[in-house]
Amino acid sequence: MTELEQTILSKLRQLSVEKQQEVLHFLDFLQQGLKTPPTEEESQIVNEIIALSLKRAMVTPSKSTQEIWDEFERVKNKIAVEYEQLNQNQ
Repeated sequence: MTELEQTILSKLRQLSVEKQQEVLHFLDFLQQGLKTPPTEEESQIVNEIIALSLKRAMVTPSKSTQEIWDEFERVKNKIAVEYEQLNQNQ
């Protein structure tokens, strides 16, 4: 692991879970190469969806952890595609 990676991980571990989620969203944004970052409203909507998904997962223990993460990934990808299509139409 490089010194830069160690520094990033060290700083990431000092953040709250909420801030770590924001970092994850930003990294997803960087990887997708979108032209503009999500607006505050869009970020709030995504965070609400994540919170609702987590709540649903917690009250539905019949799903395996992998099934829950697969569903989360599917929803995240759907949102990313819709966001990208919205930007292309503008």
